[in-house]
Amino acid sequence: MIGEVEATSTAHKLEAQIRELKASVEHVITGKSEVVELAIVALLARGHLLIEDVPGIGKTTLAHALARSFDCTFQRIQFTSDLLPSDLTGVSIFNQLEHQFEFRQGPLLDLGEWLDAKYSFPISKVPEYENKREG
Repeated sequence: MIGEVEATSTAHKLEAQIRELKASVEHVITGKSEVVELAIVALLARGHLLIEDVPGIGKTTLAHALARSFDCTFQRIQFTSDLLPSDLTGVSIFNQLEHQFEFRQGPLLDLGEWLDAKYSFPISKVPEYENKREG
């Protein structure tokens, strides 16, 4: 019986913390209650979150508010057509003085480990007119 009371108490505390977290994010992002709730669920489940919408809706603001609410750092990467995977993960560069390769880590790596929720990466698509070539 005591174990059930403790579990119920813990569940109520967790529920209150999640409600507080949601209210904190909704203080910044208004009118998107379902989006905020789904984003919190994805992050608490240690999942990945892809935020897609038309420009100017608040994707970056939502990512920033979530990062601050979880006490995480926030960085934004502008994805473009010429972005390479090594731009995110890092690259090995040959050091001619020491005759060996040195790894220069990109923004997705921290001490050699993949990050889970420390960084948020809203994807902003390059407008079509930037992709067209004069011809």
